Amino acid sequence: RDVYRACFELKKFSKMSEFIERALDSDEKNSPMDLQWKAVCLSRMQKTDEGLEILDKILEKNPDDWIASRLKGDFYEIDKENLELALKNYEICSTALENDVEKKDHTLDDELENFVDKGRILKKMGNQMEKGSDEHEKLMLDAIRILEMAIEKDENYLDAWKEIANCYWNLKNYVKCEEISLQ
Repeated sequence: RDVYRACFELKKFSKMSEFIERALDSDEKNSPMDLQWKAVCLSRMQKTDEGLEILDKILEKNPDDWIASRLKGDFYEIDKENLELALKNYEICSTALENDVEKKDHTLDDELENFVDKGRILKKMGNQMEKGSDEHEKLMLDAIRILEMAIEKDENYLDAWKEIANCYWNLKNYVKCEEISLQ
């Protein structure tokens, strides 16, 4: 799987696809990790719908596969620009992470990244609303609330602080934005 990561970093998606297909051909069970990598590869090759189909199959077999849910959120956010479906999948990811109470399949960083994913989506949704409207403000404050959950778990998590500062900027609370940025 290191070769998948190397191909991904080098943006050699055709080569990556070849390696994945070889691995899948040699493994009748089709490991979820190989299938997740295949979905990512397809997404980067502008075949997001095929990638989403693979992730749906993974989730049919294992609804608590938080990685597949997170990837679906990423695909909907980036490739499909469907923020509502992105948020829905990030929420499903949160539930799966919460269900993994023994943290067998994830780390604290995975949880923190999920909070940031949800906060970022709420911020983006808020930015689609008329600036200064009640809905804009509500979504920004919801984003801040979720991002603060990451800070509660790790007060040094910079991605969360950055997104909180962005939300305050969007709310035109420049003093609070600067205060947070300087922490």
